[in-house]
Amino acid sequence: MNTPGVRLGGAVITNPAKPFWPDEGLTKLDLAKFYARIAGQILPWMKARPIVMERCPDGIRASCVYQKRAPHNLPGEVPTVTIPAQSSGSTIDYMVGGTRKTLLMLVNLGCIAVHVMNCRVDEVDKPDWLAFDLNPADGFPSA
Repeated sequence: MNTPGVRLGGAVITNPAKPFWPDEGLTKLDLAKFYARIAGQILPWMKARPIVMERCPDGIRASCVYQKRAPHNLPGEVPTVTIPAQSSGSTIDYMVGGTRKTLLMLVNLGCIAVHVMNCRVDEVDKPDWLAFDLNPADGFPSA
């Protein structure tokens, strides 16, 4: 049974009691509160950057999917940007980071991790940082 939504930081967190870390007893609302608490540190890093969502709607132990396209039912205050996808000849509407409401909407969509592009929306062809994501589980030695 779904519980009523909880309003937090201008967003509504639906099904707030849904377990996201079942072994630790942490819920979707716990994650939303965490992101609300660190918003001052994370929002400048996300500002004006397109978002690729890693959605884990059933928590960390369930399967996750990557999604580029912004959902059609976003509130009007959540910004999006249309970027051409050269590989397919189409365009993709991405959510744009930088607001508390957007950050919390990502949590509500089941995003535990937040992935931003390495460019800003006004210069998508000019990346301004580079990251290497090496995971020990991917076969890299940890020592």
